Amino acid sequence: MMLSRVRRAFFLAGFCAWGICFADTAGDIEAITGSHTRIVWARGVTAVTDADALTANYALMGFDTRAGGEHQILHGPASFANPWVTPDGSRVVYTDCPANAVYVVGWNGNGKRRLAEGFGLCVWADPVDGSEWVYVCDTVYGSSVRRYLIDSTDVKELVWDKTPVSIRFRVSADGTRAGGEFPWNKAGIATLPNGTFTKYGSGCNAMIAPDNSYRFFHMIGTHREIVFYDSGGTNERTIAIDHAPGIDGAKVWIPKWSNDARFFTLAGPGSVDSVHHNIYIGMFDSAFTYVKKWARVTDDPDTYDIYAHAWIGHRPQLVLDPPGLAFLFDSDGSGTREREVMLTSYHPLPESLELGSKAPWLEISARRDTNGFVITTTVTPEILESGVHQTVVTIAGDGLAPSTLPVELRIEGPPRLFDVTVFPGEATVFGVDTITFSAAPTDQFGEPFEAGVTWEVTGGGSISPEGVLVTTGERGTYAVRARAQQDQAIFGKAIVSVYDSIILHEPRPGDVFETGRALCIRWDADTACVHGVSIFLSLDSGISWTSITGTSAVTTSDTMWGDYCLTLPDSVDIGGEIRSAASDHCRIRVCSYPNGPAEAVTNGDFSIHKNLAIDFHRPGRAPAVPHIYVLPGKRILMRVEAAEYRAVLVDMRGAIHASVSAREKRTITLTSGTISQGVYFARVVTPSHTTVHRIVVLR
Repeated sequence: MMLSRVRRAFFLAGFCAWGICFADTAGDIEAITGSHTRIVWARGVTAVTDADALTANYALMGFDTRAGGEHQILHGPASFANPWVTPDGSRVVYTDCPANAVYVVGWNGNGKRRLAEGFGLCVWADPVDGSEWVYVCDTVYGSSVRRYLIDSTDVKELVWDKTPVSIRFRVSADGTRAGGEFPWNKAGIATLPNGTFTKYGSGCNAMIAPDNSYRFFHMIGTHREIVFYDSGGTNERTIAIDHAPGIDGAKVWIPKWSNDARFFTLAGPGSVDSVHHNIYIGMFDSAFTYVKKWARVTDDPDTYDIYAHAWIGHRPQLVLDPPGLAFLFDSDGSGTREREVMLTSYHPLPESLELGSKAPWLEISARRDTNGFVITTTVTPEILESGVHQTVVTIAGDGLAPSTLPVELRIEGPPRLFDVTVFPGEATVFGVDTITFSAAPTDQFGEPFEAGVTWEVTGGGSISPEGVLVTTGERGTYAVRARAQQDQAIFGKAIVSVYDSIILHEPRPGDVFETGRALCIRWDADTACVHGVSIFLSLDSGISWTSITGTSAVTTSDTMWGDYCLTLPDSVDIGGEIRSAASDHCRIRVCSYPNGPAEAVTNGDFSIHKNLAIDFHRPGRAPAVPHIYVLPGKRILMRVEAAEYRAVLVDMRGAIHASVSAREKRTITLTSGTISQGVYFARVVTPSHTTVHRIVVLR
């Protein structure tokens, strides 16, 4: 049946109003990616402030530049942490954190299937056969990483268990390296399987490039920039990522490389507790020194979008045989000048390649053959001094994911002073601290070279002639240098980041608590570097400790951050031994998760007893734990018999609802007009001890 002209005009106008919005966004995205693009992310459907999307408050969203734009893949509220588009672009892998399980689902929401127990870190395609894998940690912030074949999860392999890892962990295209935090905030690259870890810097949101360039970046505390490194941690530079239209210098969150190293996604603008985030995709320039272009994926001031990943279609990964080249020349100039590399792919290849190198001593060319391309490299050692010279050949082509070929040229000759390396190269300290540095002068081949150094520090603190740095405690960044005495232009450098210490306010030395009652632990921490803490209890003045928080962290997004309350048990497990919790030699330790380096310990003993003298009650009723009151109505909440005291009633967020002292009155009386249903803590402090009681108020 044909539409009337009027009805047809209204129908088309409504359709085009929606279609123009989709077409504009899809066009903006493909204008920078140059290809079919899919982007997945988590969208808050309840009031959320969890930038890592670990809680069950989200829906799973997708945007397809070729098929309808934005759509909901799976509805919420549920947990959709760390979503990834699979290498072939057809599915999404995500983690349900409350269930500690990894799932895969089709791009249109069909075929949802559980893959493994744990937290899904990243996806990867085998460059030889194209099989798709997911890398899984045993828990959030765990220490054992395995990879599972997505289409046959019985096939699994251990890849890393030498250190804990954060939720930022990704592997290179050849699968030989992983970049991330080992754990937070030690950002760097590990060789796989279970090889060595090399720290590049300190920060969060660390990631290795998805190709074989081994480029790497991590965020720093400003959340406006990334520190970027080339292969081996070289050519360190800072790249601003806060200048997309609509972000305009505000903080951004979770920069995440796509399957193409030129593109990445992030969320912004705003702070971690902002209720409004949108998704952006950015494009690096060809030298990876700045963000050249931006496109906005979502543009709704009322949404909380986070943790995006982009898939750029039709970009086959390349296989290089060998994956790198090494040339060796004697001091008399003898050596092989020409080498060849075979380039193939399990996808169709274009008719020509674009090759690039900044090294004046290297010439490169490529020719097509039946299996792929033959790349010919020719070196000219005469224009160089003796030593080790390195460069990277960039390989691009129509429809290809950019790849790289590392080339090294070694020219023999007499050793000479060439470089100084400072150990450790990065350090993070809290407050006033002492760090001992060492210097290793090397020759042009990286071998040890005898040479004296002079130490210096800028930014704060003092350093001795032996390399012992004493920080002042002033928050900031210090630069430590070791200059070669025979050539002041040759020096090594280390960066020291100084943050405020964790400050533990309660419990205090001399406090007394009861088993079965609440113990509240209060602290302050520098959230620029401490995003989670572990809490430990000692019954023997700090000789041995047991974890209060288990294997989980208390994070800045938790409601009990800075004021963690628990009900004291009658007994605790310390080192496998069940012991009575009653002790006069108790201490609390709060440290950055999972076990330092920032920490604060009670600077004296407090006590845990079976009974205390202060009585909380309703008239005519015996004390009970917890005390339960029913509203509405007038209730005497507590009566204190002590010559001098202060009592406060606080809610789960630490807000004070009532207070009383001996100079005023002896009781706190509350009515339905001054208090609502919920859980509260009544804390009474006298000259001799402190007691805390949990109170439940019901309607």
